[in-house]
Amino acid sequence: VNGMQLLAAGQADCYLGFDVQTMKVREQGVDAVTVAAVFQKDPQVMIGHPEVFKKMEDLKVVVNGIGASGVACSKILMNAGVTNIIGCDTRGAIYNGRTENMNFMKDWYAENTNPEGIQGDLTEAIKGANMFVGLSGPGTFSVDQLKSMAKDPLVFAMANPTPEIMPEEVRAVRDDAIMATGRTDYPNQVNNVLCFPYIFRGALDSGATTITDAMEIAAVHAIAELAQAEQSEVVAAAYA
Repeated sequence: VNGMQLLAAGQADCYLGFDVQTMKVREQGVDAVTVAAVFQKDPQVMIGHPEVFKKMEDLKVVVNGIGASGVACSKILMNAGVTNIIGCDTRGAIYNGRTENMNFMKDWYAENTNPEGIQGDLTEAIKGANMFVGLSGPGTFSVDQLKSMAKDPLVFAMANPTPEIMPEEVRAVRDDAIMATGRTDYPNQVNNVLCFPYIFRGALDSGATTITDAMEIAAVHAIAELAQAEQSEVVAAAYA
């Protein structure tokens, strides 16, 4: 089943017709882990560095790649309090009134994001942004674009196996950036493996028939708290 069709059907209705418990791992996994990565213990703030706090509603977030994962990540970021999200695809920023390369989900996206109506390509959209969420392809985010972001930016380049920009490139020009990829061989992995099969197991244990927004937000809080917990010997051995 096409991921965009499932998203359009809604969190509850998308399971109609299935006789087994179902989870959209690429959407309901990636989005929960992405938001967990920007939460501190207080879910109303984002942390870029231990001493730098910003309110979620004050963030400017640019999502590159508006497929099923990009739309799902944008929705849960909005549920978490982010109000200024700009989505970009291969044609540039998605805005209300755009007609080129659109579909039913991009129409929804255009109506519900990009409050300033920014047009143009990723270079234009990323200026002054606090967070880059890459769900696109390799090498699609440049060093020059990175340089134009706000102070203490979050750069989540999650294309696999080759991210939108490499950690080495980020470190070379922005020592204030927090860099994450979806890979296990770099620090700060943001990947749906961090919440699957655990959300699914929780749903099975509780007898739930759908994975709801509230369940994803609960997972966000749990992952964020675990990320800051003292590392046990068992965890250290597993990830050595």
